[in-house]
Amino acid sequence: MIGRVRGGAPPARARAQAQARAQAQAQVRARTRAQSRPGGSFRLFLGARLLSLLGDHLFTVALVFAVLEAGHGPAALGAVMAAELVPKIILTPAAGAWCDRLDRRRVLIAGDLVAGAVTAAVAVTVLLGVATVPVLMLLAALLGAATSFFDPAAMGLIAELVDEPGRRDASARLGLASSAAMIAGPAAAGVLVAAAGPGPVIALDAVSFALSAALLARVRRRTLPARPAAKSSLLAGVQEGWREFAGQTWLWLLTAQFATFVFCGLALFNVLGPVIARERFGGAAAWGLIQAGLGAGFLLGRLASFVFTPARPALAACLLVAATVPANVALAFAGSPVPVMVCQALTGCALAMYATVWTTLVTVRIPEDRLSRVVATDQAISLATLPLASAAMAAVAGMIGFAAALAGGAVVTLLVTAFVARTRAIGAVRERSAPPDEDVPR
Repeated sequence: MIGRVRGGAPPARARAQAQARAQAQAQVRARTRAQSRPGGSFRLFLGARLLSLLGDHLFTVALVFAVLEAGHGPAALGAVMAAELVPKIILTPAAGAWCDRLDRRRVLIAGDLVAGAVTAAVAVTVLLGVATVPVLMLLAALLGAATSFFDPAAMGLIAELVDEPGRRDASARLGLASSAAMIAGPAAAGVLVAAAGPGPVIALDAVSFALSAALLARVRRRTLPARPAAKSSLLAGVQEGWREFAGQTWLWLLTAQFATFVFCGLALFNVLGPVIARERFGGAAAWGLIQAGLGAGFLLGRLASFVFTPARPALAACLLVAATVPANVALAFAGSPVPVMVCQALTGCALAMYATVWTTLVTVRIPEDRLSRVVATDQAISLATLPLASAAMAAVAGMIGFAAALAGGAVVTLLVTAFVARTRAIGAVRERSAPPDEDVPR
């Protein structure tokens, strides 16, 4: 028995075998990473999305100043923004059903072309000085209808362009592009509007849609099994998407948890933040510093997403929401904007990482032929939640006070996070490369 492991090989041979297995596994992982890196078509898609997102930020800032410079007030601005949002909420579920039936690349191209034409019309009305509130509301509604197809089609197209092992990397790259646009877009828009006025900047957004469509026209999808021809009605397709969403317990739990964060965290921060910044921190400059922290955190989180590979991704996403709580506590009690800015950076980092984990989970675990509908269901819930939460939480804060509302919202967010994190459905979701737990149901 000397020099042997009971019932096995000599120690030297066992070590050699273990080293050989480790080397073989490392080679397989290296080949998998090389093969699963997003290719040229994904880079074209990424460029198209970056152009579109940059244009969106240009448009948002320029439209605000177009409305205000025309002599209208906050009520008119709110009406124009609501006119764009309402069609999105109504049409997004149907858009998801259409995207699962049609060529998603062509849907995105058509959406870009329609949105570009509508944005060009907005630019013309602003330049000619005929941008009345009813005209802007009509054009904003058309733009909202066109862009309601974007997210369901784009998320589904990721699954068509990138193999499953490469989707985390693809999601991280897409998130980095989104964060870069979020930081650069508003800053560039402010400079351009100050230099040239809102009309030419809105026209630039129209150009960005045209360039995005041109890039998408060059995208070539990888070969996939043909999707079965749709035999049911559009309404039945929407209902099937809802059933798929409701049948994925981990997904609706995360969606419900995030909706709680929107109500008890994000809405309170967005509504009360500017008021507290003016009353306690000195005004707009302090609020700008706080928001700069959020942008920096987003960028850091997107970079971290390239190496963040949790073995339990649904649980990781759930716990990342808890990292948003310190910002609301700091806003409630801090005497200067600096602690709030630091906590907002943490929030941005957590939300950016959350977005990458969530996108990867959905594109990997939802069947490709139902992916757009599931994304559309989640998108519709998200679009409807924030305006409702903003109105409700403003009323709550007015009744119980700002500090109590912020602190109470933080406690509710933590309690819901703790509850969701302990559910078996969340713990059951494992990274595809991780070994399964024998005691966790799937």
